[in-house]
Amino acid sequence: DFDRAICEQAINDFLLRQPQVRHTAEVILDRMAIGRNLRLLAETAKERLTTAHHASLSYGGFLGGANLLNHTRRQFEGLIDHDVIGAVTRLDHALHLTGTSPKLLARLFLSGGTCNIPRIKDCLAGRFGERIVSRLELPAGLRHVAVGPDGMNDIGNATAMGAALLAVHGAEPVFANSI
Repeated sequence: DFDRAICEQAINDFLLRQPQVRHTAEVILDRMAIGRNLRLLAETAKERLTTAHHASLSYGGFLGGANLLNHTRRQFEGLIDHDVIGAVTRLDHALHLTGTSPKLLARLFLSGGTCNIPRIKDCLAGRFGERIVSRLELPAGLRHVAVGPDGMNDIGNATAMGAALLAVHGAEPVFANSI
């Protein structure tokens, strides 16, 4: 949960600068009304860091509008690197367990919001090669499906959306495993 990791780091950094605040990041995120708003802001910061080299997280409803986070893409990648490497390792393991050689994979399709994170693309490309790392775009006629009731982007179940995209693009998955 990269959004939560961003929130926890931002809140913990803030709490270090504000010793009079007696809450933990867990309490703020899970039990206080502002937790959901902070997670939404963290998601926005994460999305921004997929294309920009800097993002900040500020929230007027949090202790007087304190600037909670100024992050570079490099810092964000350091925050998520352990999880990204772990996911690629699990993918390697899943392929090994099924007896599937990475050389037999024509493409590795990424779905969900994390497929835009450059570190994930780079890690997969480094392990499996550029030729199999790609991202599918929703066809124009289906783009309205990706908008939730609140008007925000919402692809719903990333695995189901990935399967639908494969079908739309005429591909047939021969190996699928949740990592």
